[in-house]
Amino acid sequence: MDRHTLLNRWLQISTAFMALAASGGASATSCIVLGEPNSKARLNGEEIIELSHRNLPLAIEHCQTIEALSGRVELCKLDHPCQVLSPGDDPFMIHATDDGQGVWGRLVAILQGNTSLQPAGRLLEESREAPGFPSGELLAPAKGEALLISIDQTAFPNGISHFSLTEVARGRSIPTERGRQEVITVAGHQLRMGEEYQWQATTADGTYEGNFYLLDRESTKEVEERVRSLRGAIKRGSAADLLVRAAVYDEFDLQFDRDRMIQRYLANR
Repeated sequence: MDRHTLLNRWLQISTAFMALAASGGASATSCIVLGEPNSKARLNGEEIIELSHRNLPLAIEHCQTIEALSGRVELCKLDHPCQVLSPGDDPFMIHATDDGQGVWGRLVAILQGNTSLQPAGRLLEESREAPGFPSGELLAPAKGEALLISIDQTAFPNGISHFSLTEVARGRSIPTERGRQEVITVAGHQLRMGEEYQWQATTADGTYEGNFYLLDRESTKEVEERVRSLRGAIKRGSAADLLVRAAVYDEFDLQFDRDRMIQRYLANR
């Protein structure tokens, strides 16, 4: 999925966050409901809400209690750990707080255009941007995983004719692979935490270049601890977990990783 399609599809679900944005933190009981499609919940002891692909994630401006009636309901509020509610559980009480929008407000800012999905890299001769390539700080791939760079088909309809990656400190060339889906794959074991990397990509309209830095072990641990603190009872790898990670990665200015989580979330809708 190219970045233009990504942004357009992400904006299609932006109404789910607008109630939170409109509250500006003034409403102390705003919440975001995730969970499984076809689930039902009772809001504030009265209103029955039905969850579907079309309305998830669902932002509610005035939350007091949430009760799961069927399926699985996941509730995220401000900077507090997300809760998982099941039928038969007591209604979950949502207490007033002055914490403001918290980490979720950062995704709201993206949707409002106050924070953009930023392209990475520039054409050497014309300083034009190259969307889809990594820049800034990134998380190192987990053990057994790879760094995947998806080539934006809208920006580069003719693809990339050449791509190179170099570890800056040692001048070491990093091997990469190209697949049919215009995805550049960098094996995780070829990359090292705390190192800076520089890339060049040649296209029909010229050569682009950029660089990125992999977080060191301590910084990575800090990010993961933040994710765990907000994930709460939410299942790792679930749709709700992807949104939690997107918000946290944006909080730490890990924009490439944030966009990756958003892509995975949209691909599963």
